[in-house]
Amino acid sequence: MLPEWSAKEKFKRMQWDRRDRLELLRAIPLELLSVNTKKLRSEEELVFVEPDSQKERDTGSLMGVVGSRMTVGEMSHASDEDLLRLFDELPDSVGWDNPRRSWSPDMSRAGGAIQLSREFGELAKQAPNRVLALISRLQPQVHEQYAGEAIKGLANTELPPATLMGVIEELDNRGFRSREFRDDVASTAAALAGRSNGLPDTFLQRLIVWLTEEPEPIWPEAPTGETKSTTKIEHLQFFTDIA
Repeated sequence: MLPEWSAKEKFKRMQWDRRDRLELLRAIPLELLSVNTKKLRSEEELVFVEPDSQKERDTGSLMGVVGSRMTVGEMSHASDEDLLRLFDELPDSVGWDNPRRSWSPDMSRAGGAIQLSREFGELAKQAPNRVLALISRLQPQVHEQYAGEAIKGLANTELPPATLMGVIEELDNRGFRSREFRDDVASTAAALAGRSNGLPDTFLQRLIVWLTEEPEPIWPEAPTGETKSTTKIEHLQFFTDIA
């Protein structure tokens, strides 16, 4: 039986949920949002201000950095089969850690799927055609971190936005539905919208569906007199207000 979350843990989870929802809202043009939803987006952007520099985004310390099992340079020389085999060894479920690593004070190769997927995203910037072919061999619920990072990397290449959106739609149709994958797609979609003067209606409708599927934030207990039922009603109203 899982232990009950503390109020602090619930509050952190609520903030994660709100950040995820804001990423999707940023990818949807303002004209498709209702007055209430626009107001909410503006308020949330004041709360969750984007960092101004890469230095501010880096949260890891300089000492004891946990690195990727394979660097982007090594990936460029590895075969496709070797890469896919490594992705299978470090699926999404392992998160930050490599469960097979032997204990060692050297953490430079101790990372899990998150670190390895980020290197894969860097490979996408350097070899987009190769990564496009590899994406088609990734599996939902197993390699969604890798797919999301690849999408972000491909967005920084000369790949036509229409091609990239087609890849995203194909992955969604194949069952890539994790929060991490959708977060990566949402941030990519916002960048594509800026480069392409908007997004196709069919793609926007897909994002709106994702938004309505976002779980309700788990609100912490607070001595304000606000009840969970009131929060639930407000949350549902937020979704039904969208164009």
